Amino acid sequence: DDSGSGCEAYANFSGSLSEVIVNEGGFDYSEVPSVSITGGNGTGAICEAKMRGFTHRKTFTEFDFNLTDNTIIGEHKFLDGEEVTYIATGNPIGINTGVNVGFSTDILTSGSNYFVAKITNNSFRLAITKNRALTKTNLLEFIDNGTRSHTFKSNKVRQIIDRIVVNNSGSNYSNHRVLVSSQQYPTTNRKDLFKTFVGINTFNNYIYAK
Repeated sequence: DDSGSGCEAYANFSGSLSEVIVNEGGFDYSEVPSVSITGGNGTGAICEAKMRGFTHRKTFTEFDFNLTDNTIIGEHKFLDGEEVTYIATGNPIGINTGVNVGFSTDILTSGSNYFVAKITNNSFRLAITKNRALTKTNLLEFIDNGTRSHTFKSNKVRQIIDRIVVNNSGSNYSNHRVLVSSQQYPTTNRKDLFKTFVGINTFNNYIYAK
């Protein structure tokens, strides 16, 4: 239009690969993933994943604790038996005094380590040893939600993709798009043939696009 807006276009281009942008680095790779380039009609592009260490942490609020079944609710991505450090910004979570904690206390201790007893991908409980977490025995019992935020920081360093390096740009990669109207070709009226640029021939099974 007159103001220069409202345009919709499809880019047709060809060339080589110069950069790969990583929008999401993944989570907890056990080994360096291989990278392959498919599509685009080109050949020869070679890319390599570069990794970096990442410390996972998850923050919950006082409303994410279920005192009935002693669980912390929300997607957490922690492994069963994983050691985490608890960090409280307000009053820590209250626990049953001296029960399954190893000493007499009625709160989780901010800055101390606990072990995740994974219930589901969206809930977990806590234990003071890895064995108790894995066997789901003698787990901590919550009696108070605490206040403000409660963060669990993993003591495991995970590997994620930091960037993708282009070692060889390859050649002849392209993107082309042709829109074909669902109209007959050749046209019924021969005089329209010279102004018809696309169409479908159902008799000989081909698509015409000039």
